[in-house]
Amino acid sequence: MKVKFRIPQTDSVIVRWFRKGVGFTETLIDRPANNEMLRITMLGHKVGYSEIRAVKSVDGTDLQQAITNNFGRRVRLS
Repeated sequence: MKVKFRIPQTDSVIVRWFRKGVGFTETLIDRPANNEMLRITMLGHKVGYSEIRAVKSVDGTDLQQAITNNFGRRVRLS
C-alpha cells in the first residue's frame, strides 16, 4: 500500500526524504499535481517514493530561504 501525501496548495513544496548513509535531506520542487507526479518528479532527483517522508508547504519567507540555501538542490540536514 502506497502512502498518499497531502500536497500543499503552494507554488513550491519542500520534499523531506531519508536515505541510509545520507540521512534526512530536503529538496525544493515545484508543486506536483498529485502523488503520481510527486513520484515521477522525485525519481528525476534519483529519490525513490519509499524514501519520501514528508511534503511541506513553502510560504514566501521559506521559499526565499530555501532558494538562498540550496537553489533547488538537495541539502543534507544536520
